[in-house]
Amino acid sequence: AFHHLVVDGLSVSILIRELTAAYEAFQAGETPPPASDGPSYTDYAWWEKHSEDAPAREASLAHWRAQLEGAPRGLSLPFDHPRPDTPGRRGRHLVRRAGPALRDGIEKFAAGCGVSVFAVLYGAWRAVLHRAALTDDLVIGVPVANRVRPELRSTVGPFINTLPLRSRLRGGATLRELAQESASTIAASLDHQHVPTAEVTAAVGGGIGSPLFGAMFAYLGEDRSQLRLGRAVMTPVTTETATSKTDVTLSVVNRGDDFELMLEYDTELLRDSTAGALLGAYLRLLAEGLAAPDRGVRLLPLAEPGARPGPLAEPVVEHALDRAFLRSVGLHSERTALHWRGEVVSYASLADRADTLARHLVARGVRPGDRVPLYLERGPAQVVAILAVLRAGAAYVPIDMSNPVDRIRHVLNDSGGRVVVCGERGAGSIGEGLRQVSVDAHGRPRTDLDTTGTELPERHPGDVAYVIYTSGSTGRPKGVEVADSQVVRLFSATARHFGFGPDDVWSFFHSYAFDVSVWELWGALLHGGKLALVPDETAKSPQDLLAFVEQLGVTVLSQTPSAFKGVVAADTAEGSTRELGLRHVVFGGERLDVNTLRPWIEARGDRAPVLVNMYGITETTVHSTFRVVTAADLGDRTGSPIGLPIDDLSLYVLDEALNPLPPGMVGELHVGGAGVTLGYCGRGARTAERFVPDPFSGTPGARLYRSGDLARVTDDGEFEYWGRADAQVKIRGFRIELGEVEVALATCPGVA
Repeated sequence: AFHHLVVDGLSVSILIRELTAAYEAFQAGETPPPASDGPSYTDYAWWEKHSEDAPAREASLAHWRAQLEGAPRGLSLPFDHPRPDTPGRRGRHLVRRAGPALRDGIEKFAAGCGVSVFAVLYGAWRAVLHRAALTDDLVIGVPVANRVRPELRSTVGPFINTLPLRSRLRGGATLRELAQESASTIAASLDHQHVPTAEVTAAVGGGIGSPLFGAMFAYLGEDRSQLRLGRAVMTPVTTETATSKTDVTLSVVNRGDDFELMLEYDTELLRDSTAGALLGAYLRLLAEGLAAPDRGVRLLPLAEPGARPGPLAEPVVEHALDRAFLRSVGLHSERTALHWRGEVVSYASLADRADTLARHLVARGVRPGDRVPLYLERGPAQVVAILAVLRAGAAYVPIDMSNPVDRIRHVLNDSGGRVVVCGERGAGSIGEGLRQVSVDAHGRPRTDLDTTGTELPERHPGDVAYVIYTSGSTGRPKGVEVADSQVVRLFSATARHFGFGPDDVWSFFHSYAFDVSVWELWGALLHGGKLALVPDETAKSPQDLLAFVEQLGVTVLSQTPSAFKGVVAADTAEGSTRELGLRHVVFGGERLDVNTLRPWIEARGDRAPVLVNMYGITETTVHSTFRVVTAADLGDRTGSPIGLPIDDLSLYVLDEALNPLPPGMVGELHVGGAGVTLGYCGRGARTAERFVPDPFSGTPGARLYRSGDLARVTDDGEFEYWGRADAQVKIRGFRIELGEVEVALATCPGVA
């Protein structure tokens, strides 16, 4: 082992050459040849500092400033651990061989492109880093000999310098183009290699304390695998220094007819498995790039081919939602279905109210397949109206009355509804052009109408049950159409995890226009359980919510992580003294930072209640994964654990070409299976863009939903959520497309 403070790699080659020559002379009984009579490193140091013909630094610094202007500092790989405030630079090395066939292919490819082997190897490393870091712009450190005069080629000393080379990945760049671009970049930079990296960093400025680059690439073209001292063979041995110069450094060395690849990585940031995936991705990209030199590197597979797991079970849905509800009515007619401000409603009474309103709707012109907007305040009327619309053969369109008027009007117009169900406040001017059916707080029609002889149509599992509107990137919300069968199978696909039954009490916490409400509503009504409707003022007060949960014996509480933060704080402030009957707390709607649960887990443990993180999307019917969160999950982590897909879904982390990515690498999460919904109401092009053919399914017509969410598969096969691939944000679980915000702002006077 040697340190670059003393000698560099070329110096080691010089020393080995002199040692070999001396040893051969000694064996032959001759005098060893004299050392080179060229300049010493001391001579070089004097020349660099005092000579007038030494390279000028100002021009070179100007070059580096121009090249690195606006460049991102460091590197943002999918790290397994948060970056420590004070890096320890502890590291480890992984070593693999490319194989003679791949080496031969690289050399022929380089010759065909008119570039060096270095350019091909470096170009492939650039591509892998760009894809792994999900960025089109980064800086890579490349060590160079820095022997700017010919007479220094036999001088021993620490000449090496590291060039901060800017790398941009443009459009559909191929491996050939990256190799040629790499060759040009390094050639243009060699005239400026004499400026120390530290000086370049100071000259560029900005990002105080952060390095210019977080990755390096080194190539040693000299083959040291066949060196001999007489009959003895000198074999290079990789020594484990337990350090890492940067986040990741890839070194490629000639070894006979093969390449030896060594990945040095920071163990404070990366696990062995993630580092191994990165090195494996590099080898795979090289092989694929050679086989398809004109294909963009963004589209090249990085994972080894293999079978992809599909759903564990295929759903069998025999009944539509209304029939499934009536089954609960038959089994539990006198049990409490709803609780609202002290009032209880039995299953039989709820069914009677729903059928009364359903006949009223049919008499007012609602037909099977219609969309019926609901414009109702929180309370029993919402539940009655949902059931009534389904019994009338239609689909309900829930509208949050707190939304802006323009958004409400858009939903009313876009959904194509002809009848709107409204409460005491009525629909007012926003309901112009629609027939209004007004109901009281209990869901009873306010006007008398003779419905004698009015029959309710038969529903089918494939009928649309509801249309929920989510924020749209074009500035207008888009409606997601969800079928009865997709709601029913949600509970059969999760049954083994929860064991829901008639003794469960479900909180109805969320707005009925937010899809988590579907889980809350039907989780109770399909199992004969009690649905405890949370008043608005209680939902806004964590302390009151805790009291509500305690007093009503809630066993299943669904929460967005941001809402539950308040509950944790309130529970901690009270000393966690309340006797809660909770069996499960289910998180959904947004990213869960498991460490926010620490106070709760430390006070109440992680078994009663069980804490469950369920990733999901409106377009895949509320919930898509299941993951129990325990005390073991607390601590430093970067991604949010979302577990495995529920039984009738499949999840894939894919690149732009729908190629699976290896474990550890982040890509777009795609969801397939029975929960993938019908698409967007009246938006065929948008539906085709987001709902794509499933290449991994043997079922004709199967589709994947492109979620726009970033995720990765861990080495144990589970999924981690990593955020968004676009500008969408979430506020208390509600999806907000910034395009919709921009459109709204543009309508304001004085906003240009």
